[in-house]
Amino acid sequence: MSAMMVFMAAKAEYDALPPDAPRDALHEKHARTALDFALAHRGVYIKAGQFIASLQGGAGERAIPSAYVRTLQKLTDDAPTVPLADVAAVFEADVGSIASTFQFEFVDEQPIAAGSLAQVHRARVDDVIGRRDVAVKIQFPGLDAQVAADLEALRMMAAMMTTDVGWLLDDITRHITTELDFRIEAQNARAAKR
Repeated sequence: MSAMMVFMAAKAEYDALPPDAPRDALHEKHARTALDFALAHRGVYIKAGQFIASLQGGAGERAIPSAYVRTLQKLTDDAPTVPLADVAAVFEADVGSIASTFQFEFVDEQPIAAGSLAQVHRARVDDVIGRRDVAVKIQFPGLDAQVAADLEALRMMAAMMTTDVGWLLDDITRHITTELDFRIEAQNARAAKR
């Protein structure tokens, strides 16, 4: 609901402009609003912002104004982290099923990296292979329900835009679905190692 409210307010300002009026100031204003919203609501909104930032003008100014591409680039290098205590339940649920295989000596409370859907912590394991330092990637809590609702909100917004961004939403949906399945990431890591 809050995403739709922010979108509708921006749409009303864009719609109020005459077709030939400059839009640069409006692009700058709403790009900043989009960044603030993504940082506050995380998940899909950060991922959408990262996708837009990655366009770097490839879609052209008409499809995605460059103010959005520039402003949302902050999300590619500086995604917010969550305290380990806040992701502990997700960690316990994921690791609990393999606890007999991995014995964690410690998991560093401070994340070393964060993305749109997860963050990474240093850890040490001692198992049949031996004692070694590892990276533990933990999804943010509540993503299952949040992702579905947020993608639906983005679909509704895309349908109301004068520019077709369905291609972008399709890419975001495909990528998020893959990124949420850490088994795929593990397969890719094993393939890269080989």
